[in-house]
Amino acid sequence: MKNRYFLAIALCFILRLTSENSIFAQNKKWALVMSKGIGYTGQEWRTRTIFPSKEISELWDKGFEVTSLSYGMKLWAMVATKGTKYTQQRWKTSTTFPSDDIKKAWDDGFYITELVFGNGEWAAIFSKGSPYTDQAWRTRAYFPESEINELKGQGYAITNISYGEDRWALVMSKGSGLNDQVWFKSPTYPDTKIKSYWDSDYYITYITYGNGEWVVVMSKGANISDQAWRTRTYYPENEIKELWDKDHYITCIV
Repeated sequence: MKNRYFLAIALCFILRLTSENSIFAQNKKWALVMSKGIGYTGQEWRTRTIFPSKEISELWDKGFEVTSLSYGMKLWAMVATKGTKYTQQRWKTSTTFPSDDIKKAWDDGFYITELVFGNGEWAAIFSKGSPYTDQAWRTRAYFPESEINELKGQGYAITNISYGEDRWALVMSKGSGLNDQVWFKSPTYPDTKIKSYWDSDYYITYITYGNGEWVVVMSKGANISDQAWRTRTYYPENEIKELWDKDHYITCIV
């Protein structure tokens, strides 16, 4: 009986370790997208092993608003920006999908501007002052291609897509100004395809990694005059500074 007990403990430890390593291996590379011409006037970033609630509050107090939130390589990465036109923000974290928080935020005049899963919890940023006039979300165990097409036919555009708890979470909005939108997914970073769409005047408006695949959303109407991306196995601190010096600002990092 004792041997079975210790065998069970060992098996649980191995399964947990395998699961953690699998999650870590899924996102083994940071992807940075920085854009020019979008009206931003200042930017800062923070990385933390725990959700950066203190850092968000500190940057709010300095007049910044959260414009990017992601989790990868066992780190939360948060970007806050000046010049966003957001007038107010709130955030929520939850171990279950925050459907009730989303409804309450909508009722209070906020829209989802970030929704991600990391370190066992969903995290959402809600903002007032965005250009959005309506919003819808869907969660599916499969990639929500039919839901994208359905909502696109109703005048919505993809503004957020993420993966967590074995499901995809899709957010689409009206009033974003994004049009003629395309998306594609790939198990490897789709650099060639991104460049081909750049040549046709599309720009990356969202990028994520989940369930073993990169998902890239590219759009027209994003008011971007130039764009650059970098992929690194480490957090791309030097690359951010290099592109800041060229008047680019972080628009996606995952």
